[in-house]
Amino acid sequence: MSIPLYQGGATRSRARQAEYTSEQQKDILSDTRTELLAEAKSLWAIYHNALRRLDARTREINAILEAREGIQT
Repeated sequence: MSIPLYQGGATRSRARQAEYTSEQQKDILSDTRTELLAEAKSLWAIYHNALRRLDARTREINAILEAREGIQT
């Protein structure tokens, strides 16, 4: 069994590369999380706006139906 005493900095280089890769992955994860939160907030706002429009249309239709009943009676 032989154990190399000197590897020309290869071990340190691999450790630095692993640390760099780890930090890079953390940055990607953080960016992805930020993008997903922004998209979720946007979709939530779109959903609530659609609900408000639906409510307004429903009230409009009900008013038209009531007016029509008043004319027909």
